[in-house]
Amino acid sequence: MNVAQLPYYKDETVTLTQFEAILRYIAEKNNMGGADSKERAVLSMINGAVNDLRWAFVRMCYNPDFEKLKPGFMSSLPDSLKIFEEYLKTHSWISGTKLDYPDFNLYDLLDTLKALEASCLDAFPKLKAYVAKFEASHNNSCFGGISGLYALPQIAAYMKSPRFMKWPYNNRMASWGGDH
Repeated sequence: MNVAQLPYYKDETVTLTQFEAILRYIAEKNNMGGADSKERAVLSMINGAVNDLRWAFVRMCYNPDFEKLKPGFMSSLPDSLKIFEEYLKTHSWISGTKLDYPDFNLYDLLDTLKALEASCLDAFPKLKAYVAKFEASHNNSCFGGISGLYALPQIAAYMKSPRFMKWPYNNRMASWGGDH
């Protein structure tokens, strides 16, 4: 099926659109996505929770009444973030000790939320440490004295490269995060 839209992914065997399909395809190619049916279900459940928050955010960003909706979104955001904060108190990554596809989805959402409101993670030390381990510039760095949280040097290198685009977060039709 050829669907002309963004994002898209193309490699030597497949061309895909739809964020979720791309995310899961790349995960499976890299031995991510859960070792058994229980782990796959938990990963899918948490990824779904990330997407629920993402879509609430996206609906606000594309609404012409963005400025009126933002205060309500920001007041409910701590309740949504608390779920992930509590989960990360007992897990280094979403799957436990191994990086997996929902981690990339959660990081991307948290990074975008920080662009909207820089202080939105201040009350969530586990989420702040989680974001930091994606963005750190060298391997085996611990953050905040929390053992088991190690930097991802490939991510850090990419974020420093000319290929990395911090902005826009949305397309030009959005009330926030586009070309405005």
